Amino acid sequence: MVSDSREPAFDWGESDEGLVVEGLGAAPATPRPKTENPLLLSLFGGLYAVWTVAWVLAIVAAPTQQASSLLDAIMYQFGEFLAIVVSPLWFGVVWWLSGSAGVRPRLAWLVAGLVVVFPLPMVLPVVFS
Repeated sequence: MVSDSREPAFDWGESDEGLVVEGLGAAPATPRPKTENPLLLSLFGGLYAVWTVAWVLAIVAAPTQQASSLLDAIMYQFGEFLAIVVSPLWFGVVWWLSGSAGVRPRLAWLVAGLVVVFPLPMVLPVVFS
């Protein structure tokens, strides 16, 4: 049975989404401007994709570890998995959670993420060889 949306249980009267309540000296609420920046999205999205590929290549190039137990082997594999997914996960979470914060906090968290999830196993053999 398809219910009609005009039933009394689904009718809350007129919408008050456009109303602004001004009281106690509060300034009228204005909608925040959209902070979507396609250049920022593509630049940092590309850098985080490069970081992910670098982690995959570092894991493939690393010699396999001999595990002493099944738990050691599982934890090592899980650590490799986390190393691969941390870059896109950081990027997605920062982009999602900082949507209304503005460009500067988003940029700061994205740059911090590039430093935190930097693929050191790709760079260290080159530096110390």
